[in-house]
Amino acid sequence: MKITLSPQQLIDCSSNKDYNNQGCTTGSAENSFLYTIDNGITSEPRYPYKGVQGDCSYTGDKKIFGITACANVKANSTKALESALVQQPVAVMVESGSLQFQFYKRGIFNGNCGSKVDSFMVLIGYGALE
Repeated sequence: MKITLSPQQLIDCSSNKDYNNQGCTTGSAENSFLYTIDNGITSEPRYPYKGVQGDCSYTGDKKIFGITACANVKANSTKALESALVQQPVAVMVESGSLQFQFYKRGIFNGNCGSKVDSFMVLIGYGALE
């Protein structure tokens, strides 16, 4: 069963002095993971996406998922990324400004990834679709 986790919770709740993300303006995957280690995260239906930063309304009774640790993967190393992906999903930084990327819908993205990273996403696999 696929569960969509709440990006709005991270936008609203990880922007305090403890985690130093800046809502919709900027943030880091590492700070978001540290927030999730400390607090857990809920599903998108329980904490719906609004696209603007608001007050944090998360309470621990909404938690559906937690993590206990996070680690960095060596940059620009396909081997390190593949090794990490066989163990768990991996947060990656991407440049989201290209039209190819903005109109991407599903499957394997084969467009230019760019080098001016401005967004992060979760990578769940690699290779060919079966």
